[in-house]
Amino acid sequence: MNQEDTNADGIGDVCNIDAEIHALVREYYRDILGREPDQGGWEYWTNEIKRIVSLGIYVGEGFQAEARFFFNSSEYLGKNTSATVFVTDLYHTFLQREPDSAGLTYWVGQLACLPRNMLITQFAYSNEFKQFMTDTFGADATRPENNLINDLYRGFLNRFPDNGGFNTYLTQMRTAQCSGADAVVMNLSYQIALSFVQSPEYAALNRNNTQYVEDLYNGILRRGGDCAGFNAWVNTLNSGASRADVLKSFTGSTEFKIRVNAVIAAGCLP
Repeated sequence: MNQEDTNADGIGDVCNIDAEIHALVREYYRDILGREPDQGGWEYWTNEIKRIVSLGIYVGEGFQAEARFFFNSSEYLGKNTSATVFVTDLYHTFLQREPDSAGLTYWVGQLACLPRNMLITQFAYSNEFKQFMTDTFGADATRPENNLINDLYRGFLNRFPDNGGFNTYLTQMRTAQCSGADAVVMNLSYQIALSFVQSPEYAALNRNNTQYVEDLYNGILRRGGDCAGFNAWVNTLNSGASRADVLKSFTGSTEFKIRVNAVIAAGCLP
C-alpha cells in the first residue's frame, strides 16, 4: 500500500483496503489449505473481516481468526502434516516468507512441549506479522477496550463477535471507563471473561484442560505460552484446581492488569 493511500488516521482508502482484504483471504486459502478458495467461502471471509473492521476491530484480528479456523479445519487436519510442514505453513501464512533455518528448527522443537494452537498464537502476535499487517493495511489504532472484548470472543468462543453481543459488552466497558473508578473496570473485565468461560456456548465446545489453557493465553494474555508456564497451568488443572480459579489467576496477573490499565488510560469517550 502506498503512502498516499493512507489517511491521517493511518487507515487506508476504503476501496483499497477492501481489495487487499479480498486478496489476502485468497492467499490464506492457498497458504494453508493449498487450494483456490470456493467463491462462497471467499466472499464469507472477506465480508466477515470487513464487518469486524466496522465494529472498530483491527483488520489483523480477522486474518488471525481465519488462519486459526483453517488450521483447525477437518480439511487441514486431514493432511496430517508433519511438524516441519506445519511450521512452514505458519511462516507462509503469517510472515509471507519461507522459514529461515534457525527459526524453523526452533519452532519445530517447541512442538515437543506446546500444542500447535499455541504456535498459531505466537505467530499471530509476532512483531513480524504485526509489521506485515501495518505495511498492508496501515497502523493499528484500535482502542484497548475493543481488543479486550474481541479477544474473549476469539480466545474462548473461537469466532468473530456478533454485532449485538460485542456492542453490549463494549457499552458496559465504556460505562465503567466513565465511572472514574479503576476497580470497576478491573472487576468488570474479570466478570465478562468469567461469563464467557461459564457460557453454554463455551461448554458446548467441550474443551479439555490443555485446550482451556490455550484459550486463556489467547483470550486473556493475547500471546502464546512458554513451555514451562503452559504445562504448569495444565498440571494445575489436572491436579484438581477449578477453571474459575485459574481464570482468576490469569486475570489477576500483572500482565493482564497492564492490559486493563490501558483500557483505563484510554479514558471515557465523549
